[in-house]
Amino acid sequence: MQTIDPAVEIAPTEPQTHSMFRGPAAYVPHTPWTAGWGTLASIGVFVVALLAAGAMIASISVEQVGIEVAGTLMQQAVMIAATWYVATRYGGKAYDVMALRAPAQGLKAYPIAFALLLLATVIMSNIIRLIDPELAKGDIAIFKTMFASQWWWVAFILVGIGAPLSEELLTRGFLFSALSRSLLKTHGAVTVFFLGWIIATYLSAPSSPVDILKPALVGTFFFYLFVKSGLLAKLSNVKIGVYGASLITSGLWALVHLYSPVGMAQVFVIGMLFSWVLIRTGSLRVAIVCHALYNTLMATLIVAKLI
Repeated sequence: MQTIDPAVEIAPTEPQTHSMFRGPAAYVPHTPWTAGWGTLASIGVFVVALLAAGAMIASISVEQVGIEVAGTLMQQAVMIAATWYVATRYGGKAYDVMALRAPAQGLKAYPIAFALLLLATVIMSNIIRLIDPELAKGDIAIFKTMFASQWWWVAFILVGIGAPLSEELLTRGFLFSALSRSLLKTHGAVTVFFLGWIIATYLSAPSSPVDILKPALVGTFFFYLFVKSGLLAKLSNVKIGVYGASLITSGLWALVHLYSPVGMAQVFVIGMLFSWVLIRTGSLRVAIVCHALYNTLMATLIVAKLI
């Protein structure tokens, strides 16, 4: 199994001083994983984590909220451990593969990134409020239930620590580096097409098998055109790069949250912001800290019944 590119240097050099807003980006991928194998490994990590959560849920007998909290915590713990493990395979160093070095801009990168995150959140929240204040309320219902239960303190751990670590290490850490250094290739181009089809199908809010069949037929026709027009061949030779990796990882990150379309759009925008922060700073630490602070702030607002 050819998973390694021997020509890839995995030992990084110390980053030079970079600006958050101009000049060259600080991020450079250092990983032995290619896009295809890195994607398969990421899927494997996610599936193993889900299976571990399922085993945990099946082995305990408490109230429903406690089961959900315990299952989520197990999923996050296994995801962190499994991601760290795969990052060290084939000569990789987890610290380098997942860009866990200090940000190129030093400590000032943290408040700048968090301020941008808050600004983006305020703008998105106001847009949603203008459209329909009820649109995203269902997305936080489960969290309200968790924080109103006796398991509220565990919920704070999984929201403020578990989620930022597990999600950032796997998506913008391990998978991002594999994608950003690779060509899209045929299987990647096909995956991008069908990922777009899945998102379009979800946004159409199908309520029956017939509703799913319609976009499936349309998608099949457009896929035929996609291949015959030569777009598939052209897209296969495109280097994914950091911006392609940003789009893919942010899209996947939004999908696995299983929120409403509006909620998923918010998650996608935040994911793109975290990716930009990673690219500019060269460090996943900043995204992890911002993610943790944001989740903790949202959890506090929920407990205080301010949202």
